[in-house]
Amino acid sequence: MFFIGIFGIETKQKEIKRIASALCKECRTGELILYKQFNMFHFFFIPLFKWGVKYYLVCKDCNTIYEISIEKGKAVEENREDITYWDLKVLHRGDVKVYCSHCNREVNEEFEYCPHCGSKI
Repeated sequence: MFFIGIFGIETKQKEIKRIASALCKECRTGELILYKQFNMFHFFFIPLFKWGVKYYLVCKDCNTIYEISIEKGKAVEENREDITYWDLKVLHRGDVKVYCSHCNREVNEEFEYCPHCGSKI
């Protein structure tokens, strides 16, 4: 939040709705939550105008964050369209666990070789 006397600029994030019809690309089970993020200029805490609107979807189970287009976000917010699998662009992977196919132990997703058995993942 930034104030200049009685004026201010603030970045806000607002939960729009929960979407149970679309599945997360990573965990395939989670309910997605639609968020709207925007910058707001206010005068004495009265909002005057917004800019820089972005829409995000967050998986409730694995916390993967997806970005969707502004047009699609507005349409979903106004209940004119639904989210499909192809609308989801991964912005940040959440708590998805990767397991070695040889020893079945959990490994970091960035590893190319398993630190436990040495096999290529």
